[in-house]
Amino acid sequence: MLAEIFSAFESSMIVARLSAWQRITGDPVMVGWILSSYLLASSAGPALFVRLGDIFGHEQLLLLVNLLAAIGSTISAPPENFTVMVLGALFRGLRVP
Repeated sequence: MLAEIFSAFESSMIVARLSAWQRITGDPVMVGWILSSYLLASSAGPALFVRLGDIFGHEQLLLLVNLLAAIGSTISAPPENFTVMVLGALFRGLRVP
């Protein structure tokens, strides 16, 4: 249940940050890169994590994915570097179905 709450929170944060990213980067194409990395991770990640969960165990994988998402939120909080913002959005998009 905590993973679902965390996932819903991250999804709403992505939408709320769009205008801030536009102000920070000054380029809508860069905002598109950030949003695309989040959406790619959130759509391709579950297919990969289901299989990895079957191999390594679902509980350990759930903890790992939540840890990676928390790291992504932490590293992308201060908007200092565009690459770090894209990488943080990629990690925030990780979720287990």
